[in-house]
Amino acid sequence: MDFFLDSGVFVGLCDHKDDWHKKSKSLLEKHPRQTNNYYSAKKVKDELKRKRLQIIKNGYDNEALSWIYKCIKRRLRQMKKLIEYENKKHVQFKPLFEDIVKITDYNENDATIVTNAIFWSCECDPLGDPTLISTDYYDIVRNADRIINLAEIKCEREIPLKIKQVGDI
Repeated sequence: MDFFLDSGVFVGLCDHKDDWHKKSKSLLEKHPRQTNNYYSAKKVKDELKRKRLQIIKNGYDNEALSWIYKCIKRRLRQMKKLIEYENKKHVQFKPLFEDIVKITDYNENDATIVTNAIFWSCECDPLGDPTLISTDYYDIVRNADRIINLAEIKCEREIPLKIKQVGDI
């Protein structure tokens, strides 16, 4: 299978206090890297830097915080590829992004990640079942059908992407 990971999955993998820790670890246990392909967006790196403040609020000492960030960096390096369509002057990226940002409650990071995942999925083998995995139910997962329908209209093609919450895969 081909998986595209949102930033929340990386935090879940590396922060044992995170609500998504067990489900994120379970994803990799059920679908190991050796037999599946994992991708993410370059935007996720930026988003993870911003999430540092949230992790600090969990009461970690410097040693634990350092370990979490080393873990996240290692996990990012394990991705088959970090995707970045927004800087490749992809003619359909901006119009689709602008509509998705409205669906994701004006969260530009989420919209960038989702839009990258859509274009990524169009280059995947549909038999690989390209799936965006997110911890964000309210902005991304619950709007999956709206997002995919919009993308199919804007791109004038079938979009093979599935959008799932990390615990549902």
